[in-house]
Amino acid sequence: MSNFELPERINPYQLADKQGELEGVVTASRLPRLMQAATAIDEPARVQLAFKRDDSGRRVISGTVSCAVSLQCQRCLTSFSNELSGEFALALVYNDEMAKALPAELDPLLLMPDEQLEVAGIVEDELLLSLPMHAMHPEGSCQIETQFGMDEVEQAPERAPSPFDILKDLK
Repeated sequence: MSNFELPERINPYQLADKQGELEGVVTASRLPRLMQAATAIDEPARVQLAFKRDDSGRRVISGTVSCAVSLQCQRCLTSFSNELSGEFALALVYNDEMAKALPAELDPLLLMPDEQLEVAGIVEDELLLSLPMHAMHPEGSCQIETQFGMDEVEQAPERAPSPFDILKDLK
């Protein structure tokens, strides 16, 4: 993959008409929402975008994104590295009726034909969607003790005698 820094804004309608492709990176400074969700962004996001018209004449953006981030483990509260990745297919629409008519495999991207698309915005959205629901180390890698031995159970204090124990003998 190219280390070319993707432009901040593009015209996706023109790129779709020309069957254009973009490949490159988006730096961490352009992903502020992802930076808030993760403890650190370890590498720039790697992006591949393909613009085209589908069989129905819709302008479609399909692509893949990946990025290495550090997340805080919810078990032991230490940081660990995680690779985020995602694929997407967006159809360019400019009203709600167009969005409702899309097939299930396409997500709508509301954008007027004369507007520019912020590349980092769609990259960041897809990376945020690929964050794990609960950030945790892989099984067995956590530094917290989750199983306790019998030693603690045996050292439990004995039960105090109940005043009603005497009633057991009265039958």
